[in-house]
Amino acid sequence: AGLALSGVLYWGPRVWPGIFLGALCVQLTERTSVYEAGLLSLPALGLLGNAIGPTLQALLGVGLIRRAHEFPTRVRRARDIFWRIWRGGPVACVVAATIGTASLLVMGLVPTAAMGNVWVTWWFGDALGVFVVLPLAMAWRSDLRELRPRAHAIVLLVLVGACTLSILAFISVRDREWGRARATFEGQAVQMSDELLRIIDTKAELLYGIANLYRVRNSINRQDFHRFVDPYLERHEDLAAIGWVPVVLSSEVAEFETRINRLDYHDLDFEVTERGEADFPVPVDVTENREHAVVTYIQPEARNRAAVGYDLASEKAREEALENARQTGKPHVTAPIHLIQDGGTATPAILLLAYYSRETDESPSFHHPDAFMSGVLRTDEMIQRALAKYYEKDISFRVRDVTDPSEPGLLCPAPDGHQPPANAERHLAVVRTTSIAGREWQLEAWALPSYAAQPVWLGALGTLGGGLLCTA
Repeated sequence: AGLALSGVLYWGPRVWPGIFLGALCVQLTERTSVYEAGLLSLPALGLLGNAIGPTLQALLGVGLIRRAHEFPTRVRRARDIFWRIWRGGPVACVVAATIGTASLLVMGLVPTAAMGNVWVTWWFGDALGVFVVLPLAMAWRSDLRELRPRAHAIVLLVLVGACTLSILAFISVRDREWGRARATFEGQAVQMSDELLRIIDTKAELLYGIANLYRVRNSINRQDFHRFVDPYLERHEDLAAIGWVPVVLSSEVAEFETRINRLDYHDLDFEVTERGEADFPVPVDVTENREHAVVTYIQPEARNRAAVGYDLASEKAREEALENARQTGKPHVTAPIHLIQDGGTATPAILLLAYYSRETDESPSFHHPDAFMSGVLRTDEMIQRALAKYYEKDISFRVRDVTDPSEPGLLCPAPDGHQPPANAERHLAVVRTTSIAGREWQLEAWALPSYAAQPVWLGALGTLGGGLLCTA
């Protein structure tokens, strides 16, 4: 802003095309998305506005200066110099700040709630640019030509020294404020990770409760199971289903099907199935002597009926979680999966807990569970609900399963389609990995432009502005 104003002031309005092209080139290097959107798109029009703003601002600033003051003005007339800087700086800089902020809004880079902060930061930055450059330009073109070389050097040394001290003070305060803001933001990211742990622990306690019911009652039928888990489902809307999954040997499958059909499934032909081609369930292969984890009871049953009889051990991600739950005796969650009852379209995860009909002092890895408790988690709804208060504070986020770094799975996309910043070092952004139910969940959190802790630069800008104003 200071260079543009000084250029028009000393070489006349004919230099405006250079200002416009310079501002446009800067915008093109920073807003590469305009190449994909097209020249007549809103991003392109917004980019054009960001180049027009500085050009009009420089022309208006020179008009205000020339209208009120004789030009050039001698350096020793401090009052005229002050008003020249005032008109060319804080007054004229309203133009680029207003047009630029509106352009960013049109380009979709700034939400409406953040316009005030963006405008103030833009205006302050341009005004400071005028404070830095215009006094030096005026001194160089006027009184300095009448001074002796030694005095010339002294004046320039004082000006450069004062500007340097102001900039060093700005950098120091800026770094301190940035460090404080980053520490605050990282603390909030830790709280978000803890919230994820807490919500999974809550779901695990639910499965423990159902397992204890089985341990006390010894035998529970289909109706008992439904009546018991319905209240839990009403209170946990992010649970897609709760299931009872007995472990059945291949040699016992036929007898198990007959018994379940006789006791519980009079309205449905219960059959043990496994995942076949194209993700469709097919009758389980009993020629292999192995264990099957069979979904026997599930609630709500109406929308999960396709999962009844399904062998969870017939698919790799589920089998891995089953084995981990068996070996540790603790809840384990699967990687993001496709549900057989959703036709392979949804990608939730299943929390599994091994159930033993009797307590034992042996390590879980030395004996086989009687069954598993399963909870189908709508991970996107669950995580967004758990972290909603942070989004209200203008912190966006997404969560991925990075247990296998080569194939990360998306557990929760960013709300409203926000994407993490490309350069995290220049933004308030944190990546935090936490072990959750046997998996590695990675939380990516970043501040939106309207983040409540911003602007973090006000103290630093105030320091710079005061120093440069004194210098001027």
